Amino acid sequence: MKHDVPRVMHLLPHMGGGVGSVVRSLLHREHHAVQAGFAHSIVALESLNVPSRSFLEEHHIPWIEQADRDTISRIIDTVDIVLIHWWNHPLLMQVLYDGLPPCRLALWSHVNGYHVPQSFFPALFDLPDRFVFTTSASLQAPVVQRLPKTVKQHLRVIRSCAGIPPGAERPVVKSPPFQAGYLGTVEPAKMHRDFLELCIKARLPTPCLVAGGPAHEELRESARQKGIAQHFDILGP
Repeated sequence: MKHDVPRVMHLLPHMGGGVGSVVRSLLHREHHAVQAGFAHSIVALESLNVPSRSFLEEHHIPWIEQADRDTISRIIDTVDIVLIHWWNHPLLMQVLYDGLPPCRLALWSHVNGYHVPQSFFPALFDLPDRFVFTTSASLQAPVVQRLPKTVKQHLRVIRSCAGIPPGAERPVVKSPPFQAGYLGTVEPAKMHRDFLELCIKARLPTPCLVAGGPAHEELRESARQKGIAQHFDILGP
């Protein structure tokens, strides 16, 4: 089979609402580009959520979930570039520890690498041909500062986001009062167990905005039971 463009395999723990949104946005822009630069495929060690499956099917992008080592090795042999979407996930770390077949490898970190368990370590930078940060702040991480120059020359920064809507103001003009909020996955696994109390202690001048799901109703009920619902504007997904 003839391939006119380089084939890229995306290897990641799973596709959900966070990194999944970033990957879907990337693939969406590629799909609608005037001239496609790459042919993509998705290989997940766990599962893909429903929006990700629907998106990939709609755009005719091949995908596999619950991939084992043999499957990963077989697909790597058919592609030109392997792009690992990295965070410190046990299954992904096991795959890296076991080793991959020879390939052109890029690693895109979706965490800043400063704090355990999502912290960088020197051996991680020896794996890829290109190591990509999601924020330039990672360049100042102590472990990165200590890397040899031969490794630093392979570092890049690509912001990890789902895209900026067309027509968005730039720069955004902010006016008082100062407002704080939380944007992301709303569930106990992602949020501090004392999130509500911490916001109250901060004495914010306006209600704290909370945007995201899926446990937004539970958070709203918890605020109501604590008698502090008026201090929050919980918007949902």
